[in-house]
Amino acid sequence: MSTGVSIMAMLWVGALSTAGGKSLPVYFGTYSGGQSKGIYRSVFDLETGELSAPVLAAEAKNPSFLEIHPNGKFLYAVSEAGPAGTVSAYAIDAQTGSLKLLNQQPSGGSGPCHVNIDHTGKNALVANYGSGSVSVIPIEPDGRLAKPTGFVQHEGSSINPGRQKEPHAHSVNFSPDNRFAFVADLGIDKIMIYRLDAEKGTIVPNDPPFVKLKPGSGPRHFAFHPNGKFAYVINELACTVTAFAYEPASGALSEIQTIATLPQDFKGSSTCAEVRVHPNGKFLYGSNRGHDSIAVYRVDPAKGTLTLVEFETADIKTPRNFNIDPTGKFCLVANQGSDSVVVFRIDQATGALDPTSHKITVGKPVCIRFLPSGRPDDPTARQDSLSSERRNEICRLISEWCKMGFSVEIRGPLTIAEVEKASLEEISRSPHKDIPYAPFGLMNYEWNQFKSKYKEGDELYYFASDQKSWSAMEGCKGYATIRKNQLIGVIITEVS
Repeated sequence: MSTGVSIMAMLWVGALSTAGGKSLPVYFGTYSGGQSKGIYRSVFDLETGELSAPVLAAEAKNPSFLEIHPNGKFLYAVSEAGPAGTVSAYAIDAQTGSLKLLNQQPSGGSGPCHVNIDHTGKNALVANYGSGSVSVIPIEPDGRLAKPTGFVQHEGSSINPGRQKEPHAHSVNFSPDNRFAFVADLGIDKIMIYRLDAEKGTIVPNDPPFVKLKPGSGPRHFAFHPNGKFAYVINELACTVTAFAYEPASGALSEIQTIATLPQDFKGSSTCAEVRVHPNGKFLYGSNRGHDSIAVYRVDPAKGTLTLVEFETADIKTPRNFNIDPTGKFCLVANQGSDSVVVFRIDQATGALDPTSHKITVGKPVCIRFLPSGRPDDPTARQDSLSSERRNEICRLISEWCKMGFSVEIRGPLTIAEVEKASLEEISRSPHKDIPYAPFGLMNYEWNQFKSKYKEGDELYYFASDQKSWSAMEGCKGYATIRKNQLIGVIITEVS
């Protein structure tokens, strides 16, 4: 083993042992050829923003988009090589970070460009850009991909003759409760909405089945706000971001704003790529290829609307992808056009991006994924991904619910110890504390929505954060006890 590889292995082990502390493993998907041979890995310093020298994790042809399993043990990559697309499953070596190919499955179409893992970790959903379709591929307990069990072919076109003659599915995202899958289709100017059955590995059209964008928009990537009330899509062709109000009961999206991603005086050619909401929910970011910038917006917490903060252009060239580290301190930008990944520090007050001196060379980088906190081989090491600000907000809400007469049971990443100071006294005083009830996963919903929409005997949905929680629900069938138009029991689970 070379000295360089030995040093990288030591850095990797250090990152895993301190995950959630000072460093975090990170993977880069690329277009192979030139300086790239496949998927690369590095170690990111959460304090300084420095990236270690990249090392090849696995040779692969055009592993353009990656996703890491929620348990941190497996990584999945699409390959755009050849007329028929494939999806590859890899095991992550806990000691070195290298990737071992487990198996491959057909993506169900041509030009797969996006893969995502549902919140249960049981299914990989793939968007096939070339053929305009979406597939569901189950994930076995050992991380291998089973044969596809779900498939939908999109139909239609739109007004751009060069890019919208046929459907082009571009991304797949899941609702916070995992009930719905949203597929942005650039070719037909729609976000298709599907009901997901994670147990069966199937998707069926929802009612409503889609939300329509302005003709010529070209919706590409999609992101939920941390509060679950709003969602955003970046429109590749129109160079805009569209904000939606989200109705969790029906899965419906209602447009509330569309805002430009480019300066008014920009006259050149440009297309959009990635969109992300900051973990604190205060800021949104979108990338421009051509203008070569990251557009930064402030998010109105009550309305979900966006206000422009700035356009950051320093050392950015064809930013096909970017990602925000779990602490929310840094933004990593993948420059497809300059074979580099650059690091920006995020101003926590304004959301603005401040250039740093940290930069590494990666051939044609087009995807950035952080390994979840905790060692992949140690399921007990999984860390809570909630920011301290979000945790404090949940604690405050719990206290408010308790004061209003709700009894609350805390499970999942937000433990009773973490909220004890804020809510234990209120819980003990709750007039309903001794009433038996079947638990209900509140997720992002507000208590007043339940008061106005549900009555005794209504069927509700249970959202568990782990198998243990699901096992505790056997026989309950997802019901909550509702008496006199009040919610009696609540389980707070992870908000991601």
